[in-house]
Amino acid sequence: MTRKKYARKRLKNVVVYGSVRIFVRLFQKLPRSLCFFLLTTIGSMAFYLVPSARNRTIRHLFQVYGKEMSPAEIRLTAKEVFRNLGRNAVDVFRMKQIFENDPDRWITCVGLEHLNSAITRGKGVIMISGHLGAWELLGGYIAKKGYPLSVIATPLSDPRLDKMLVNNRTGAGVRNIVRSLGARRVLKALREAEVVGIVMDQDTRVDGVFVDFLGTLAYTPVAPAVFAMKTGATVLPATIHMETDNKHVIEIGEPIEMEITTDRQRDRVVNTLRCSKAIERSILQYPTQWAWMHRRWRTRPEKHGTKVIPESFGFSVPFIPVAPKERLATGGP
Repeated sequence: MTRKKYARKRLKNVVVYGSVRIFVRLFQKLPRSLCFFLLTTIGSMAFYLVPSARNRTIRHLFQVYGKEMSPAEIRLTAKEVFRNLGRNAVDVFRMKQIFENDPDRWITCVGLEHLNSAITRGKGVIMISGHLGAWELLGGYIAKKGYPLSVIATPLSDPRLDKMLVNNRTGAGVRNIVRSLGARRVLKALREAEVVGIVMDQDTRVDGVFVDFLGTLAYTPVAPAVFAMKTGATVLPATIHMETDNKHVIEIGEPIEMEITTDRQRDRVVNTLRCSKAIERSILQYPTQWAWMHRRWRTRPEKHGTKVIPESFGFSVPFIPVAPKERLATGGP
């Protein structure tokens, strides 16, 4: 990294960290309605002031909705994505206040019976989710309801901001497991019939496979499937979204059946695809509340060839490398 880039990154970290600290302190005192006005306005401004994120969001929306939405509709949807990022950030900044008082005033949970049923099996629960809505509130709500919950997370690049985020989680009763060091702790938690949360809708540097996600092959973490296959833990999809009345709804889905055969590599692909599709369904239901600006399809298959998707799906997906000029169509950086 050049000195100029390092200085720019350092300045960016200082600005972000300072802004977050101000917002957290300020929003504990301001009326919730005013907080929504401020962050919705900031989200709308960000659509115009952060062209890289805006263009990536529009490009990814075209990739998924290009055949059913006009360019004007996609641009309006992208604007709403930025507005909703602001709306959903309000209660993340006010997380301490929400959980110290009455979280049920602002958060409703649908499908809690699936979690209760999974807990009674005694083999632990893997709760998979995505960057949808105010996702940080999901874990806090589950923990505040008395369920022992740990989440696997990758540390943020700015250690000060990461410490603030981790403190926010632990303050709500959520235990934080660093992704690179967490395998033993995850297995221990599952053996003790606890809940482990894994967000699996991003392209990260972890063990993964390519499976279909929103119509395009995406490099997807295999951790949920691997841990479930190893321990017999129940896998439950869980997402959160905000309604028009500015209240949050957590939806916990039915268990995702894990297929276990003698072909473990095939099972990893099959089960990862099943998990990914469960998150995809929620994104398609609430598309303006997902983080479309993330480089979800950045990693592309490196060699020519074909990866056979299970016979039950009736097709195979070619692994075709993406040249730099083709990245625009595939959602690459």
